[in-house]
Amino acid sequence: MKKFLKFLVLMLVLIPTIVKADVNNFSIVKGASVDDERVINASSVVAGNNVTSSSTIKGIGMLLGNNVNFKGISDYALLAGNNVILNGTVNNDGAIFGNAITFEESFISSRDIIVFGNTVTLNGVIERDVVIFGNDVNFKNVKINGNARVYGDNVVLSNVTIKGDILIYGRNVTVQEAAVVNGKLSYVEDADINIASTNIGATEKISGGTRYLSYESAMYSIVYAYAALITTFVGLGLVVPSLFKRISSKYNNFKAIDFFATLGFGALALVGVPIVGALLCMTILGIGLGLLLMALYVLVLVLTLMISGYFVGHIICTKIIKRDMHHLLVGLIGISTVYILTLVPIINVYVVLTCVLLTLGIVVRLFKKD
Repeated sequence: MKKFLKFLVLMLVLIPTIVKADVNNFSIVKGASVDDERVINASSVVAGNNVTSSSTIKGIGMLLGNNVNFKGISDYALLAGNNVILNGTVNNDGAIFGNAITFEESFISSRDIIVFGNTVTLNGVIERDVVIFGNDVNFKNVKINGNARVYGDNVVLSNVTIKGDILIYGRNVTVQEAAVVNGKLSYVEDADINIASTNIGATEKISGGTRYLSYESAMYSIVYAYAALITTFVGLGLVVPSLFKRISSKYNNFKAIDFFATLGFGALALVGVPIVGALLCMTILGIGLGLLLMALYVLVLVLTLMISGYFVGHIICTKIIKRDMHHLLVGLIGISTVYILTLVPIINVYVVLTCVLLTLGIVVRLFKKD
């Protein structure tokens, strides 16, 4: 387990630490703490063994290290480490990765939080939803104003107030007397559950066999899929680098209108290509072309995360980091960003749909003469 967690953290650390320290739109510190309560009007990356941040970050706050202590304020938070402690405030969404993760009572999240950890202890306030993957999860002294979803071996609801519903895929579930769930408490039918609280809106057993998804299974699936995605991209980038360089050239002077135009072309292709392909297959002369068109259509959809991820990486490098980078590095940054977004509940559906439209639109625009 420890080796696996270190591998996961290493993969996350590789992305931001490859950026040089002369980037204008990022505050980047390696091997040091930022504990001076300063205001950073940009995104910030702090990486090292012991990492502490008390800063106010007007962007994405990324803390990566062995021991991570988040005590400041950040618009968005991406934290990864062996021991992660959260005392601060996340104004929007946050993703937390680690072995032992502790949310202190002073912690506040104004929107959604997703957590991947071995031991997870929740205190503080979460204004919207939380999703947790962990072995031992304790809702110790926390108020959740949205819904909660938990995947874990041992799940304990102590002094917790949940305004919405909670769905637990766990083997051992304990609901103590002080726990309050205004909505519905759902759990798998083969769970060993003990409910002492009388302040539960409703309970539901999830039938049809166990739907328990262990922390290790979830982590290995996520990391394996990510590794396969990056490996495929690197292979494709080495074999046909001109494809990605052409995308960079096409969107060299990117403007907001280009994004919406690409989405528009993608929507037309999403609907139009299958119709045209089906019509061609209905004719004797066009069946070969129709099958070829459909095969290319499917191939493009298979490459969705790679092409759309590279596009996102190009925008990040040109508009945020503002420097030229190798196309493989551009793809690594963009694909990693998109992949993390696809793990976030609720918004992941919109992310995938946007990626599909972007990919189809990009391919159409590559063949379209300006």
